[in-house]
Amino acid sequence: MLRIRPFLLLPAILLAGARPGAAHKPLFDEPDSTSFEDAQHIRDPQVSYAIYANLSAPDDIDFYALDVRRPMPLYAGLLVPCRRGYRDFYPAYAIVGPGLPAPDCDLPFALPDGHGALVVIPAPVKPRPTFYEPFTSTRYYEGIPETEQRVETRGTYYLVIWHPTGETGGYTAVVGREEKWQAKDIFPTLKAVERIQQGAWMGERSAPAEPAPSEPGARELP
Repeated sequence: MLRIRPFLLLPAILLAGARPGAAHKPLFDEPDSTSFEDAQHIRDPQVSYAIYANLSAPDDIDFYALDVRRPMPLYAGLLVPCRRGYRDFYPAYAIVGPGLPAPDCDLPFALPDGHGALVVIPAPVKPRPTFYEPFTSTRYYEGIPETEQRVETRGTYYLVIWHPTGETGGYTAVVGREEKWQAKDIFPTLKAVERIQQGAWMGERSAPAEPAPSEPGARELP
């Protein structure tokens, strides 16, 4: 399984005057998307973004539009917070777009005409691996397979996220691999880190609580 690299180290690196390393620009699903028509647009899906959002109701489905202007690899993955009740939280996702194959399972939404889908419905992993993100001192659960697919057809593709059995809770979706930062990104990213640490983006977890593994010195998301 491809490993999602630390995605919020950049602000600390830039503030220290060093060359930036692996980093994903943070985004939030605001306003909450509900369909292909109001999907939040990611204008260059080759650039690395981390999207902090939540499934707030059993029928909640989140949509992100990926504007593909040239043949390119599309990459996507999901993490969930390493918190009580999240060890068994496994949202599903699909990359939807022109030129992709017909899905091999039923979907909770209708595909646009001429679109196929690459669908990831994860199976539980035990023990579930975790990922420690040092800039915010937080830990996330892995275990949801990542997807990377080269696409040749230009147009709008979509990342769609839902839970197969209607559970609610927060997730971090990651798209793109290209690290592309400017000095103007520093302040918005630091503000985003503050919001990430506050934890409101996670919403309410619907599953029964369970203890989550901890690491000495790690900050547990509120």
